[in-house]
Amino acid sequence: MSDKLVKREEFNNYNLILLERNGAHILFLAISINFEFEDTAGQTWSTAGKQKFMQGWERAIESKWNSSNLYTSPKKGAVAFRVNVIPFLENSAATSKWTLTISKIKPGGFATSSVSDGFVWNSSVGDSEDLNPVSKGGSMGQRAAVHEFGHMIGLDDEYPDSALFPSWYPPANHTDTDSIMHSGEVIRVRHLAEFREWTKSALGE
Repeated sequence: MSDKLVKREEFNNYNLILLERNGAHILFLAISINFEFEDTAGQTWSTAGKQKFMQGWERAIESKWNSSNLYTSPKKGAVAFRVNVIPFLENSAATSKWTLTISKIKPGGFATSSVSDGFVWNSSVGDSEDLNPVSKGGSMGQRAAVHEFGHMIGLDDEYPDSALFPSWYPPANHTDTDSIMHSGEVIRVRHLAEFREWTKSALGE
């Protein structure tokens, strides 16, 4: 397997790396994350539990957000999209783009997850149930982890009662309940538009 670097660019939230691999092109979104785990009353993380959650989070994000065809170049053909999660466990010295603080809660419980996209320090707050789907009104359940990842790569909520979009001025896609940025887990073409345009520019198209 032979890789040729086409372009690499570092952003505040992630790095983008476009490679040519055996004649095909792949855009990698590399995101480094420091996982911090917090115990709550009556709920304690074990070392094995922390590792299991990190591995599950990584698998969920990569399997959901990967795409075999991000962009079809008229000269180069299909360009795939791959998310590469680089996890660290409670390592404050790690050079990471994000710190995720995950609280241990009772099975079946719920706590609001959130993302803070800062100029220097990016953080997200979640809980031990974030890998389990819950019904929010779409035709399928939604895992908080895959939804919040959308915010980590710069996407806004698409439901009308979002703080960014009051009910009297809803976002254009507020009726798309199956959208991963609404209440489901479907990734639409629009959700990867920024990476598609970056790839086109990197290829000189």
